[in-house]
Amino acid sequence: MTHKFSELEEKMSPESRTRVDKAVQEALKELPLDELRNARGLSQKMLAEALGIQQPLLPKCPNIEGFSCIPVLLSI
Repeated sequence: MTHKFSELEEKMSPESRTRVDKAVQEALKELPLDELRNARGLSQKMLAEALGIQQPLLPKCPNIEGFSCIPVLLSI
C-alpha cells in the first residue's frame, strides 16, 4: 500500500519534520542550479525574472556568497 508523503508527514513529530526539512535544504544545496531549474521546468529567463536579475547573471548566482536561488525555485 502506498501513501502520500503529506499523509506520512502529518504523523511525524515536529522534531522529525524539522530534521527532514533541514536534510532537504542541505541536499538541495548540493544539486547544480541547472538541475534544480530543469526539474521545475523553468528556462533561465524565467528563473532570472523570478529572482529579479538579468539572465546573463544567473550562472554566477551559485558563486555569490549569501545569495541563494533555492527559496525562489521552491516557491515557483
